[in-house]
Amino acid sequence: MSESSGRLTAFNQSLLARQLALVETQRFVGRYPHAWLVWTLGPSSVQRPSIDVSIADTKHPSGEAPPPGPPLVGDAICFALKAAPGAVVRIGRALENDLVVSDLSVSRLHARLELSAAGWTLATLPTAGTTRVREAALAPGSAVVLSPRDRLSLGDAHLVFYDAAAFCDWLRASPLSRAVS
Repeated sequence: MSESSGRLTAFNQSLLARQLALVETQRFVGRYPHAWLVWTLGPSSVQRPSIDVSIADTKHPSGEAPPPGPPLVGDAICFALKAAPGAVVRIGRALENDLVVSDLSVSRLHARLELSAAGWTLATLPTAGTTRVREAALAPGSAVVLSPRDRLSLGDAHLVFYDAAAFCDWLRASPLSRAVS
């Protein structure tokens, strides 16, 4: 399996909601056809202002900038999982991970997302702390194939896995989308 190198792009939910408000669903999914991992920041999340978060600038599919506005209260970070089969995305608190979850309840090296012909699989590392998928505990060193809308808990950090269509449905139905449209 190949290790990830820049296959993740992070977007603020509010920026994607602004884009979706401007275009048809089909066009939005055509621009973002990949799976997504959405991290809703909670009270235990630790902010690290000295680290470049690398939230991507988004543009309207026509090339125009989306309507201006800062991230909104309740915003989530949406990670676009753009990868080829065999890709691995490392998740944990340590900076060497591809997806850094800055939450003290998350292990430094917590889990791996792997893309295969069966889809995305979440594999916990042997040293991982608490991990839950679909509310069921996942033992350290085990793996599960993810389905759209699966809720993941890494320690106290909560993420949701979406395919492109489910992500678009979630984004359109979210209160943030109604706030920017």
